[in-house]
Amino acid sequence: MKQASKEEERSLQQTIDNLTEELEREKKVNKSQQKILEAAINLFSQRGYENSSTSDIAKEAGVAEVTLFRNFKSKHNLLYQILSPLFIKITSPVILKDVKKHFNDPEIDSEEVLTGVFKDRLEFIEKNQKVVQVLIREALNREEILHSIVKNITIPAKKEAYDFVHNKKENGEFRDVNEQAVVDLLFYTMFGYVLSHHVFQIDTFSNEQDEVIETMVDLLLNGIKKSPLKE
Repeated sequence: MKQASKEEERSLQQTIDNLTEELEREKKVNKSQQKILEAAINLFSQRGYENSSTSDIAKEAGVAEVTLFRNFKSKHNLLYQILSPLFIKITSPVILKDVKKHFNDPEIDSEEVLTGVFKDRLEFIEKNQKVVQVLIREALNREEILHSIVKNITIPAKKEAYDFVHNKKENGEFRDVNEQAVVDLLFYTMFGYVLSHHVFQIDTFSNEQDEVIETMVDLLLNGIKKSPLKE
């Protein structure tokens, strides 16, 4: 993994912070910028960041290379401009309000909550599949992106999940088990599915997303071992 410089970490976080205020509307970009962004997303998702040159991106976008630098200054800034909106949307209060409502509603049982959350997040990921591929690929290679995932996505999401598990245990719906272990299992399941299906393009047991979600939730809540027969 590439060691991130302090400047790179600040640069990515600053990009995220600067774009946060524009969450509720699409960022205003001109046609050249949009073409460059789309070309970069395609090439980064197919080849990876290191194997995609700025000349390749400009050629794919149908613009001069100088136009790319005029609009995005550098290749790593272009990468941050692609990834930052994804960070913002994943954890935005606007986007997550329905998810949090489900998590915090004591009247909704755990199966319905987890099914709703999984479906919401997977639909979001499918709509942003190429950018998610870039995010995960580059997180394995660039330390500042991995750190930003932990800060902007993992920590806030795990807190919501932990509160959900704790409340379900307190009201007797969940067994008295280690709450953090349950949260980790939820994340391993979701991340494992995203990594295998959306990044590595490995086929799952079903092409129907609803069936995949229902099966994962059922296995999470009920396990795979049969209950002993009562005499």
